[in-house]
Amino acid sequence: MVALAAIHSSGLTDNEVIKFSANPSLSDDVIRAIASTKEWTKLSQVSVNLAKNPRCPPELRMRLLPNLQVRELRNLRRLKAVPSSLTAQRCSPSLRARRETEPGSPRSPSLRSWPRA
Repeated sequence: MVALAAIHSSGLTDNEVIKFSANPSLSDDVIRAIASTKEWTKLSQVSVNLAKNPRCPPELRMRLLPNLQVRELRNLRRLKAVPSSLTAQRCSPSLRARRETEPGSPRSPSLRSWPRA
């Protein structure tokens, strides 16, 4: 209850929200409050921390995954706290799609048109 009141206070800074989101003992209500505030989920570190948090509900984690960078998705797949079915279902297509569009990747459309030597 105290953590939820602290989250709803107007004097909360971005750094404090980042610290809250990284706390694995945070209650579900506080996690939901952080994830429902767009101002905070726009912060990359908050999204990463919530996705890594073992107490984060699966539906919230699914909503955060498209905003993560490729490197963060790879790291997320290696964590034991994250259900493997969730990462396999959501991370694999995202990684494949992003790998194909990354500049310099062998599957990048800009490199497909170059003749191979």
